[in-house]
Amino acid sequence: MFIEDLIQRLAGDGQWLFIEPVLHLHHMDSKIVHSLSMQTMTGYGFTEKQANLAVKLIKKYQNSLGSALKVDISDSIDNPRYKLPIRVLSKNKTITIQKKEIGNQQVISVSFPYDDGLVQNIRKYKEFFSKESSNGQTINWNPESKSWDFNLREEHIAWVASNLMDSSFYADDKFLDLLAQLREIENSIETYVPMVNFKEDKFIFTNVSKNIPQPDSLDVVEVLMQAKKYGINLWSDEIGEVLENIDITPVTKKCVTTPFGKDIEIDGKEVEFRDLLNTLGYNSPTLIVIPGGMELKYLRYCIRTLMKYGIPTEDMSVLFRLDGPTGKTANEIIKDSKVNNPISEKIKFFFVSGRIPKPLIESKIEIASVLNFGLSGVHYTLSNYLKNHHFVVNYKIKESDFAVL
Repeated sequence: MFIEDLIQRLAGDGQWLFIEPVLHLHHMDSKIVHSLSMQTMTGYGFTEKQANLAVKLIKKYQNSLGSALKVDISDSIDNPRYKLPIRVLSKNKTITIQKKEIGNQQVISVSFPYDDGLVQNIRKYKEFFSKESSNGQTINWNPESKSWDFNLREEHIAWVASNLMDSSFYADDKFLDLLAQLREIENSIETYVPMVNFKEDKFIFTNVSKNIPQPDSLDVVEVLMQAKKYGINLWSDEIGEVLENIDITPVTKKCVTTPFGKDIEIDGKEVEFRDLLNTLGYNSPTLIVIPGGMELKYLRYCIRTLMKYGIPTEDMSVLFRLDGPTGKTANEIIKDSKVNNPISEKIKFFFVSGRIPKPLIESKIEIASVLNFGLSGVHYTLSNYLKNHHFVVNYKIKESDFAVL
């Protein structure tokens, strides 16, 4: 048998996870055995030192291990064979877990002799990560230790392992243990990650807090929209197949499948406003953000377009007023169109410009979606609100739409 298989049986991992009997190890050996086992399960072979240690441990527990397997393992000990290649380490190329002096924060420290290809890969990943997360400061060059330091995050562990860690790198046990834990979660994702499932003829949210309400709808789109509100981005394969085959508009599908925390970009040249309204109907009420300096233009467009598609004025509430000649015209439109309604649970569309009015905040009304036409002239509080909202649609109106109205 391969030494890796014997170590995994000794640890009770892998294919032997639920196999009896459980082998009892000395507490000093147990941690080492499990560390070696998890390392092999992630696909990384032993170093020469680890290989010798693994054989010694197997020999120490030879009788109980052979009894459990019902085979004689003497030959495996005398003539060890390895499933994975022995890793030749270079102390000049290392991946280790270190603590920063300031803040006591842990980082993945990657050191290697200058290699332009590796440096460019790291810089490209940093640029990509910065765009995806709006935070590129989690990856930095450390001039003191002459290393690239990655904040200890799951995505960084996975990327370093996949893109930098090869047989010539030395990775310390802490990193390998974290990688093994991550792989275990990935292989058992349904046990750890919040998901939408369909069981016993109803939709359910699994692996979520008891404080998150379970869906009561049988409309898959409505349920997935609700899931997005709570940061649930994954669903079962069965639900994925349903989503592929039901008759929904491309914009609705895009809104459903865009991950939590990422804005939805919609171009009016490609998507009709009517289709977008149908999608927003799953997420009511909607906060409509009107860009500063263009309030009259956008306000007139929104009110008339909503009315055109059957939204009554009593479902709208404009929560701002303007000064000056242009403001006077806009205020008259608000009054004449009867969209100066008070804040209430009945309102489906709230219009704001510049900032979110205090009365809306105090009302405790939960805004289900945001339709953003532009952030020109907005207060930082509104900008931050949009950054943190779970469902923001940035819609670019084509100029011809303004001309029609």
